[in-house]
Amino acid sequence: MILYIVRHGESTSNRDTIISGQEDHPLTIKGKKEAELIAKIFHAKPLDRILTSEQPRARQTAEIIGMAHGVPVTIDSRFNAINAGTLANKKRDELTEIELQAWKDIGAAKDNTSYGGETVSDVIERAHNVIDEMKASIPDEAVCIVTHHMTKRALVKELLDLTREEMSQMKFGNTAMSEFQLTPDAIEVIDLNSIDHLGENTDTFDTLDKIL
Repeated sequence: MILYIVRHGESTSNRDTIISGQEDHPLTIKGKKEAELIAKIFHAKPLDRILTSEQPRARQTAEIIGMAHGVPVTIDSRFNAINAGTLANKKRDELTEIELQAWKDIGAAKDNTSYGGETVSDVIERAHNVIDEMKASIPDEAVCIVTHHMTKRALVKELLDLTREEMSQMKFGNTAMSEFQLTPDAIEVIDLNSIDHLGENTDTFDTLDKIL
């Protein structure tokens, strides 16, 4: 099995440094272009199926890839962004001291319940269930998951059996792609954080303000 994990293209919340969580923030023009660029990568790679979240920014990215290759897109809520609770739709400079600490804890892959949304552990549990299913069956196909920054970090953590500290160090820009080869005996990392398709557009790597 070949597994690709792609973060969505730039969203309006990324552009405006707004905490998006599970709110409906679509792709920007730049984000759509990034999705078109990552879609071109699959002209030279096998692709049978695309899985994505319920949020428009991930769904739109997945649909652009799928339409370019005639590949079906399936929505699965397990790939949703973290539920950011009271932090959602706020800019960092609008956060209270307690909310800012919660935001920092999310970025550091630490649990915090003060904002009333999902904890990092909740997202990891979702990722764990997905990876367990894939390891149990290892279908002979190439699957692309289009998801969100925290969810992608959780998926990679579960794939590679990383610690929370190692998870917290991972930073994936918009449409950054990770590629893995899964066999019954091993998981091989083909590429952990590819942005070659973006050329010189490396400004899509995120700051703390944009990680969701």
